[in-house]
Amino acid sequence: MTVSKVKETTKHFTVYLVADGVYAAIANQGTGAMANAGFVDTGESVVVFDSMNTQQAAAELRQVATVLTGKPISHLINSHWHGDHVRGNQAFRDVDIVASNQTRELMQEIHPARIAKQQTGIQEFKDYVLHSKQNAGS
Repeated sequence: MTVSKVKETTKHFTVYLVADGVYAAIANQGTGAMANAGFVDTGESVVVFDSMNTQQAAAELRQVATVLTGKPISHLINSHWHGDHVRGNQAFRDVDIVASNQTRELMQEIHPARIAKQQTGIQEFKDYVLHSKQNAGS
């Protein structure tokens, strides 16, 4: 299979047409997208595969998929529970999100604890950075 020319380049990813109606969104390094995604034009709607790592990347993915295909998004498929594939799900609240039972269960079990840890760790991280800066200056 031959990958055609770049169809779109955004802050978070570059979109390639890999087959008729099949697009790959390849994450740009250092942008927060972290994982690749894709979307398929089914003829009546668009199915998106994975939502990347951030809401911003996911919103960009949604916009590009809609513009390139001219069709609404009907489904988002989560391949697995890792955050870099599902943290952008919020950008797809109004579409059906499809995942295996195991993926759903792991997301419900693991993600709330990780989010809580990140929220409570903000001050700890700030203190660490401040301490590091002070030590670097001495």
